Amino acid sequence: MSKDKLTDYDSSTASNNTDVGGISVAEGMLPSAVNNSLRELTKQLGAFADGTDGIDVLSLADDDASHAIKLQAPSAVTADTTFTFPDGDGTADQVLKTDGSGQLGWVAQTAVASNPSLIINGGMTVSQRGTSFANPSDDNYTLDRIHVFNSNDGAATITQATIVPNDEVFYKSIKFDCTTLDGTIAAGQYLSFNQRIEGLNNAVLGFGESDAKSITVSFYAKSNLTGTFCYAVRNSATDRAYIKEFSLASANTWERISFTIPGDTSGTWLTTNGIGAIHGISLSMGSTYHGTANQWNTSNVVATSNQVNFLSSTDNEFFLTGWKVEIGSAATPFEHRSYGDELARCQRYFTTWNAGWSGVSEGAGYQQTSTVSFPVQMNHTPDIARTGGTSSTRYPSSNFLAFYRNADGFTANVTAATAGGNESWQATGTADSEL
Repeated sequence: MSKDKLTDYDSSTASNNTDVGGISVAEGMLPSAVNNSLRELTKQLGAFADGTDGIDVLSLADDDASHAIKLQAPSAVTADTTFTFPDGDGTADQVLKTDGSGQLGWVAQTAVASNPSLIINGGMTVSQRGTSFANPSDDNYTLDRIHVFNSNDGAATITQATIVPNDEVFYKSIKFDCTTLDGTIAAGQYLSFNQRIEGLNNAVLGFGESDAKSITVSFYAKSNLTGTFCYAVRNSATDRAYIKEFSLASANTWERISFTIPGDTSGTWLTTNGIGAIHGISLSMGSTYHGTANQWNTSNVVATSNQVNFLSSTDNEFFLTGWKVEIGSAATPFEHRSYGDELARCQRYFTTWNAGWSGVSEGAGYQQTSTVSFPVQMNHTPDIARTGGTSSTRYPSSNFLAFYRNADGFTANVTAATAGGNESWQATGTADSEL
C-alpha cells in the first residue's frame, strides 16, 4: 500500500518502510528512486508542518517520551479551523477565550460569557420562608423555588447552609440531613427536591416541537454518600420524563456535575404561566418511579434502580449549589445574579407583605382597609395568609379579610368588634402563587 502521509509509516521497525508515496525504497532500488523518495518524504513533512496530511492528533511528548499531551480533532470536521495562541502565558486564573475567528486571548474567568439559567435561586441565596425545615411535609416548599416531595418512613432536615465549594464564588447551599433512617424504601415512597419552571420561561426550548432544543444541566454537589443519584426532567402531565444518572465518586468532596439532555420533540409542554417543566434530583426513590436512563420515558418516572438510598443512615448529608439549566450542549459558568435580582424573581411565586391602619372605630362592624401592592407581578392570583401583626379586643386578628385579590396586590380589611377611640391595627403575612 502506498504510504502517502507520515502516519502510514511503521514507527517501530524501519525495514518495514519500503515505500514512500508509492516509490519503492527497498534494497536494490534504482538511484533515481532515492531522489524521488526523498522529494516525496520532504513533501509529506511539509504537509505535516502545514497540518494538511490528514493527521488528526498532535502529540507533545515529555523529555523522555514516556508520556505526552495530545490535541485531537473531532471525528468529523465540517470546516477548517485555525486557532492562533496569544503571546505569553497570561496571569493567574485567566482562561483562553476565542474572538470567534480563531484568535485566542487571555481573559479573566468572569469575562467568559454565561448563558442565562432557567433555574431561579440556583445559588440558594434566597429563603423567605426561613432557613431550616425539619422534615417538611410532602409536596411543600423550603428555600425559595425549591419544592420537596417527601413521603417515606425516615426524616430529613433541610437547611440553607453556608458550606460551599472553596474555589467558587458561592455563599449558600441547600443541605439535606438524614435525621431518621429508612433502610428500605418501599415501592411508592420517595425523597426528592425539584424546581417547577414556568411555561412562559420554558417555552424558549420548543419542547414538544420538531426543533426542540437540547439543554445542559450543571450544579455542584457534595455528600458523604457516594454512588449513583438521578436527575429527571418531566412535563406537567408527568407522561414525559428523561432520567440522567450522575455519580458522586469521592466522599465529602464538592464535584461539579454537568450533562446534556436532548430536547423532547413529543408530548405536551405548557408555554403558559403553568408548569412548563419539572426538574428534580432524587435522594431516595421507590421502584414505582423507576425508569430507563438516557431516553424519553412515557410515564411518571424520575430515577433508575441504581439510585442510592440517602435515608439509609443518619450520618448522611447532601449539599447542592450552583444549579443551572441552559440552552445548548455546553455547561457555561454559573450566572451570579445580584441578590435583589434573584429575590425579585422569587417574589413572582412567593412574597411577604404588611398592612396597617390607625383611626377611630365608629362602632361594631366598622371596617378599616389598607391597600397592599406586591413588589412584582405574581404568577397568578395568590393565596393570602395572615401570619402576624397586632390583635386587640376592638380589632381582633380573626376579623382580618383579604379583598380584591389579584396578581398585583389586594385590599387588607379588618372589621371592628366594638366602638372606641383612637386605635391602630397591623397585619403581616405571605402571598403564595407557586406552581
